[in-house]
Amino acid sequence: MNIQFKISAKELLSSTAAALFVSCVFAGDVLAAGDAAEVEGLPQLDFTTYTPQLFWMFAFFAVLYMFFAMKTLPEISGVIENRKNHIQSDLETAEKLAAEADQVQEAYQASLVKAQDKAAKAIQDVESDMKKAAEDAAEEFRVRSEKEIKAAEAEVLKAQDAVMDEVNTIAAEAASEAVSKIIGAKTDIKKAKTIIEGLADKAKAA
Repeated sequence: MNIQFKISAKELLSSTAAALFVSCVFAGDVLAAGDAAEVEGLPQLDFTTYTPQLFWMFAFFAVLYMFFAMKTLPEISGVIENRKNHIQSDLETAEKLAAEADQVQEAYQASLVKAQDKAAKAIQDVESDMKKAAEDAAEEFRVRSEKEIKAAEAEVLKAQDAVMDEVNTIAAEAASEAVSKIIGAKTDIKKAKTIIEGLADKAKAA
């Protein structure tokens, strides 16, 4: 609300002229009443005392009017204008802060969405790496196990062959000893071992 009190010289003269006109009309009425009162003899209606009273009343009114118009009313107008400017400044500051708060909120939401996307991608990458590492470890374990199993089988077969060779040797020696005792002739242990190994091979084949 913009309230301004600006009184020009023309407006002041117009107001003074109007006041003088009203005073003259009022004085005329008073003079007429004074004439009537003089006839009746009422002292309070003596028109000769009204002219100075009206003059000083008008003079006091004019001085009071000029005091309010030139000092009090401009001061009130200045206070109101300053208050209006202060309120307008506060409103502009509040609007600016609200706009900044909206921008901060939007930036926060954008950064939050970006952080969530980044976290989801990081979790997905970790899961992929863990899955690949588990698959690689499983494949490595399978290959190593197969190698170890084959090596163990080879060791078992080798040990089995060694045992069978030792058994065949013992059997050949026993057979040679038995033949030597039965017929009294010595037999070749190597030939006996070859015969026993041939029989063992036929038994495995059967």
